[in-house]
Amino acid sequence: TWTDDSQRMCAGGEGKDMFAKAVLASSGSKCGELPGPSKKITSMTMKPKPYKLAMSGENYEIFIYEGVPFKSLKTLSGVHNNFINKVAFNPTGSILASVSSDKTIVFHSSETWEVAQKIEKAHTKGIIDCEWIDDDTLI
Repeated sequence: TWTDDSQRMCAGGEGKDMFAKAVLASSGSKCGELPGPSKKITSMTMKPKPYKLAMSGENYEIFIYEGVPFKSLKTLSGVHNNFINKVAFNPTGSILASVSSDKTIVFHSSETWEVAQKIEKAHTKGIIDCEWIDDDTLI
């Protein structure tokens, strides 16, 4: 995922000691630390300035970073009880949505990181993806 000025990018996936990295697009130089995950990253999303990065995966947690340079801000635990397949900020960055193999959709305030709403059994199977149409509509 990229910052809105296309100067920095963050990438995540599988790894041995590192599961995600933040770099400058022009040089590949590191622009922050992304500690936390110990299992595969499945999704990353970036909030517009002031930048906040959210990433999720097989840890059942959402890792929040602020930057630039990126540094750990908060870990959201206990929100899902299975893989978190996608995290997505709405266009203004005020709400973070997360969807999971546990069939739930959770909306988090990006001010407090508290759960604003949780929809259990939102689907009959695990939820793989979501996308914001506008600030208020998630599909």
